[in-house]
Order: sequence, then C-alpha cells, then structure tokens
Amino acid sequence: MKKYTSVFGLFAKSSLLKILIISALMAFSQCLIFANDLKSELIHYEAGLTFANLENVIMGARISLLFGAAFILISVALCLPGTSFSSKTGYTLDRLSISPRAIFFCQAVYNLFVYVILWAIQLGICFGLCVYYVKKAPAELVGNQTVFLAFYRNSLLHALLPLADIWTWIRNAFLLIALSIATAEYPYKQRQKKLGFSAIAMVLFAVLFFKTEIVNSFNTILTVIVAIINIIEMLYVFFSEDNSYEG
Repeated sequence: MKKYTSVFGLFAKSSLLKILIISALMAFSQCLIFANDLKSELIHYEAGLTFANLENVIMGARISLLFGAAFILISVALCLPGTSFSSKTGYTLDRLSISPRAIFFCQAVYNLFVYVILWAIQLGICFGLCVYYVKKAPAELVGNQTVFLAFYRNSLLHALLPLADIWTWIRNAFLLIALSIATAEYPYKQRQKKLGFSAIAMVLFAVLFFKTEIVNSFNTILTVIVAIINIIEMLYVFFSEDNSYEG
C-alpha cells in the first residue's frame, strides 16, 4: 500500500501546485469580470435601461470560456507527469517497485480526483456568483427561484449541476471516467514513443460538448457513446497482448 501512496504523492507533487494556481487564476478572473459586468448592469438600470437576467450575466462574464481554458491547462498538467518531458518524474517512476500497469491506474484515479476538484471549484464559484447576483440585483427582478431556474436555463450551469436531470449526471460520469483514463494513458504512450491521441481528442471533445441544455438528448447520447468507445478502445489497447506496455 505504501508503494501506491508514493505514486499518488509523486503525481500530486508534480502537478498539484500548477493545478491550484490555474484554478485560483480562473476563480479570480471569473469573479472580477462577473462583478464588473453586474456593476455595469446596475448603472444601466439606474439610467432607465433594462437589467440583464442571471443567465445572461453568466454568459456575458465569459465564465465558460475561462473554465474551458483552465480545463485545458489542467489536462495538460495531468498528462505531463511520467512523460519524457518530465524526466525527473519519469526517472522516479522507473525506480519504483510497481508495475507500469499499476502506475497507469494510480494516475487515472489521481486524474479523476483532480477533475472532481475542478468541477467542485467551478460549481462553487458559479453558485457564489449567483447568490451575489441575487443580493445585488433590484429586488423586484429576483425571487426565491432565480438561482434554481438559472441552473436549468443556462447550458454551463446545467452541465455543472444537472439537478433532477439524471441522464446528464450519467453523461458527466462517463465523460469524467473517459477523461481520467485518457490523460493517464498519454504518458504511457509517450514513453512508448507514441502519440496519446485519445487524450487530445477527449479534452477537445469535452470543451466543445460539455455545455448542454436540459432537453438536449443528442448531446447526452453523443457524449456517452464517444466516452464509452474511448474507454473500451483505451483499455483494449492497454490490456491486449500485442500492445502490452509491460514488455
């Protein structure tokens, strides 16, 4: 058990600080832009103009764009440990008395943990901004259901917290597993002088298709199918005798 703990610690040491910095920059940028946009809306409202609803302020603050950028940077940070680009980490992994296959699964679990943390951070930021909007917006324009409805109407908010939409929860779970495996597979393939195309494809796919509406069954079905295909393909290649990484 100590060997596996050492592997987790190695991955955390090589990437966790970068991930925390990226997350902090994302949070600061999102909060700053949202606060400035909301301040502008209040000025316009006092001048007799209309006041944007919560969903429009979220979109105008470019929350999804900043989240996507942070997601890509964090995915890159997760792919680097164990590659020849990170020679110190790769050298340490070679010295550990643990199989390459076990290292792969340890890295996949660690990546899953990081993605869940990123999701929790972004969800917490969005919920906090929604509460801030309700407190600052004119009282006659908000109500008890303002935040609740925003998580159904806004595609990013709904993707982050699908509420009663069970199919989007399932979609998110498959996407999360596929991303975790793909980013763990990348250093494996890189050490074999191969390109980890699955990681690149899954990260780009997630950026393009993560946001979803409540009735967007096409997005849900497509994401689940793509995730399952990638999971099966990656595990098949990993465990196939002709493509064993153990050799």
